[in-house]
Amino acid sequence: MLKKSQNPACILIARGVNLPQPETVFIGGDVVAERIASGVTIHPGCRLTGNKTSVGPGCELGAEAPVTLCDCQLGERVKLQGGAFREATFLNGFAMASGAHVRPGTLVDAAAALWRGDDKNQK
Repeated sequence: MLKKSQNPACILIARGVNLPQPETVFIGGDVVAERIASGVTIHPGCRLTGNKTSVGPGCELGAEAPVTLCDCQLGERVKLQGGAFREATFLNGFAMASGAHVRPGTLVDAAAALWRGDDKNQK
């Protein structure tokens, strides 16, 4: 877990996480820094909480709108464009468009991709 005396964003940046505007990202004190892989991008306005949260390498959170992530597990290269995600698991390569609300217990297969139907360039 993150120590209260340490800035969580600074710890993640030192571990190789990309936070373009770290002052706008909330990282809960219960998040285990070692479970957020290097090469992850967390865009402005995102919130990560929960001691079960883990984010694999190459993931991108909040490219279109803020992401709220609580006790979720993300494999490699998962893209969550915006929305709220709680106690869910996303396997390698999963992608979801902005505006999602994913509930506890959700498991999304690696081959799934949930984008707006009119956005064919998203992959």
